[in-house]
Amino acid sequence: MVSKSGALLVKHFRTDHYTAIFNPRSGFFARVEDDGQPEPFWAEHGPELLDISITNWCDRGCAFCYRKSDTNGSHMPIDDFEEILRQAAEMHVFQIALGGGNPNQHPQFPEMLHMARVKYGIVPNYTTNGRGLDDTVLEATARYCGAVAVSAYPPYQETDVAVSRLADRGVTTNIHFILSSRTVGAAIDWLNAPPSFLRKAHAIVFLNYKPVGRHIDETMLLNRSDRLAAC
Repeated sequence: MVSKSGALLVKHFRTDHYTAIFNPRSGFFARVEDDGQPEPFWAEHGPELLDISITNWCDRGCAFCYRKSDTNGSHMPIDDFEEILRQAAEMHVFQIALGGGNPNQHPQFPEMLHMARVKYGIVPNYTTNGRGLDDTVLEATARYCGAVAVSAYPPYQETDVAVSRLADRGVTTNIHFILSSRTVGAAIDWLNAPPSFLRKAHAIVFLNYKPVGRHIDETMLLNRSDRLAAC
């Protein structure tokens, strides 16, 4: 059963014994179990949120990238993306999180956002390194997306610009900060004395460093950060 009240979407999954409540405008989501039923461990119909990597292209070349993304990375064909959306809609997916690489530099990215939100009724979100946020991407983001996460990289000038451009368009903007023994001090400094661009963000999400992908150690991570800071 699907019913709408304003921006609120409510779906009752009878066989899973719970109701899902989702607000596409605010991102609010909740599961409410039927009377006498336990919280569901998993849902037979599928996920409510789906992560999709639409590209492995990225021009940053970060040494700590767990996806090993670079300028040799390829983009997902838009027909494949639409097939994923079709199946996601059948499974009652509310939201998708687009990643990469740097997803907003997919050559058909605005079209993908429109397709997800308008054709399939699924709210798109994405994570960006801050590059490639041109006016066309920003317009499509403001019109169709629920939220955007900006990955923070030292020395943070690009992070500042990206957060500001998104926030100025009224986009709910979060910051992703990768934690390691080398960056935890900066994270503490941010919490004690937030930089000005952090005040424009909706939230900051601290992520664990993933020792996979290019398989570097923290010494290499520190050296890479030092090189970025010198740019």
